[in-house]
Amino acid sequence: MIETRVNEEINNLDENFKNKPEDIKQGTAFMLFSVKNIFKEFDDNEIEDGIVDSQYRDETHDYGLDAVYVTANGANISTVEELAEYNKDTSFIFHLLQFKRGNTLDMNTLLKFKDGIKKAFVDDEIDINQNEYLFEKMHEVKEIRTKIFDQFSTQQIKVKSYLCFSGVKDTVLNDQLLKPHINDIKKLIVDASYNAEDIEIIGAQELIDFERKKQEIITILNYKKSFKYITQTENTKKLNGYVCIIPTEEVGKLVKQWQRQLFERNIRDFYKNNDINNKIFATACSERESNYFWSFNNGLTITCSKIEEMPDDRYRIYGLQIVNGCQTSNTLYQAYANLSRYKELSNKENLTDNEKLELENIKKDKLQDNSTLLVKIIETEDDDLIYKITETTNSQTPVKVFNLKANEDIHKNIEQFFLDYDIYYERRVNYYKNQRKSPLISMKELAQTYASVILLKPSLSRSRPSSMFASDYELIFPDPQVKQINYKLYLIPVLIYFKVKKKTRSILRNKSEKDSYKVALLKYAKFHICCFFMHSILKEKYNEKEIITNYDEIKKIIENDNDFMKYFNNALNTLKEVLQSYAGNKNKDLVFYITKQMDLDNKIGKFIHQKKI
Repeated sequence: MIETRVNEEINNLDENFKNKPEDIKQGTAFMLFSVKNIFKEFDDNEIEDGIVDSQYRDETHDYGLDAVYVTANGANISTVEELAEYNKDTSFIFHLLQFKRGNTLDMNTLLKFKDGIKKAFVDDEIDINQNEYLFEKMHEVKEIRTKIFDQFSTQQIKVKSYLCFSGVKDTVLNDQLLKPHINDIKKLIVDASYNAEDIEIIGAQELIDFERKKQEIITILNYKKSFKYITQTENTKKLNGYVCIIPTEEVGKLVKQWQRQLFERNIRDFYKNNDINNKIFATACSERESNYFWSFNNGLTITCSKIEEMPDDRYRIYGLQIVNGCQTSNTLYQAYANLSRYKELSNKENLTDNEKLELENIKKDKLQDNSTLLVKIIETEDDDLIYKITETTNSQTPVKVFNLKANEDIHKNIEQFFLDYDIYYERRVNYYKNQRKSPLISMKELAQTYASVILLKPSLSRSRPSSMFASDYELIFPDPQVKQINYKLYLIPVLIYFKVKKKTRSILRNKSEKDSYKVALLKYAKFHICCFFMHSILKEKYNEKEIITNYDEIKKIIENDNDFMKYFNNALNTLKEVLQSYAGNKNKDLVFYITKQMDLDNKIGKFIHQKKI
């Protein structure tokens, strides 16, 4: 089974690997198959970003590390800015991985892995000349690590190491010669003052289990009142419904334990600065009004795959997802967190002055024990029905978010249009990925490419995709019943993006570009290159009408490698010229302007429209 999957990955390797030795192709394919199953929720870009293996990157040395990731409650973290979304109950994990294509692990592999963790993660001693990609990746990780330790408790932060191979796990666990070296890896991390989880040994069976396993939340929910309702006709599947009143404290506990995993089918983002949320918070904390909370609030809608009715007014719920009520849930969590902290400080002797002040401040801002909430629980395994429930129960909210919009006509139309070109649009997360289809384009990537090429906002698309999605949603994805849409305006940016991504990866791996400034552009400015690629074709006629008019010509240029490279190089040179006039000649300044300065988009727009920068 592993062999079959590795061979599938070999067939999907890009052109740079076609002429490499078979053992390198086998090892690379095994690594990609493994990491895709260990981190099933990551998209291809997130997986690609974390791989630091020297053979994969065409570097000299990888110090025994093949991949490095940082997660917050399972979600990939790639920038310091993303940490603002998380709270004191978030679980942060630094993942350090080593992959070996073979039936066993040997002592040299373990020693090399330990040495890599020490140099790259503990001591920060990577030589940029031996692996430039690893050097830059660990610099990003260090920035994130420093920020996490500054803002969060060390109890929230763990380091997890993985040794992954294609043999039988027990052969390693029972090897008395290897055990001390495995323990030494954990000891190294603990001695460096990190909370280290046990080393995870992953063999062939574990990889197959990962592939089959669908991550789901299984929890027990206490309720006060409940009744069951079953909907069934001859032409429909049975649908179990449970309507109940639950203590709001139950919601606070759920969010504390599961965090954003609860809202995978709903709105990911919680908007703290919101008048409605402030009112929810005030009611839940009010001694006078909290008793009426259930009557003031619309409640939650929960979907799940299975419910078990238990004694003492409890449900065991499998695959729990809150599909409506993200704002209420997170607001109740904040009030619950204050209640927990209030109880902690109230039971503590000899409070400091700061703790006394904190206790006084949260005295009126804590969840009241008598508040309850109306909850509707729907038991079904029908994904289409779940999407319909999510869509209809959230129809009153104006917030535009990735997952919530998947069932809108515009996204269904794009999906169908792209299928005619053998492109798979992941409007529903992992729908085509689980079918092993390619090439894939996610809703987030489509929004980024469209905003970069059509709206001329590559900087915003790269650095603030969620903000861009929310602010420009109607511009990117208008209602097809309101506005006539030419779907070629979605296809052309995606075709450019696919080709630019492939070409930049090839150039970086082969180290064929010697201009260090351009190398930085290839690494950090793919969306900018896409924008300037279109400019290099259309020049002063760069607009939506001309893109549609010249659609066939543009598509031919993208598909012809020689023509593509001509315009690609023009785009790279022009982008360099524009950025140097704006940001200067230093590479580190370039990275700052690309990733931080949204004003760069205005400069690019002026340049393209033949105005002075």
